[in-house]
Amino acid sequence: SDDELKEEALNLEMVVVGRTSYISGW
Repeated sequence: SDDELKEEALNLEMVVVGRTSYISGW
């Protein structure tokens, strides 16, 4: 469903943000 896609996108965004902050040392 559309909601599932939104959840998946949000989870992916969190992973990307977490990885970015980890690399930049935040």
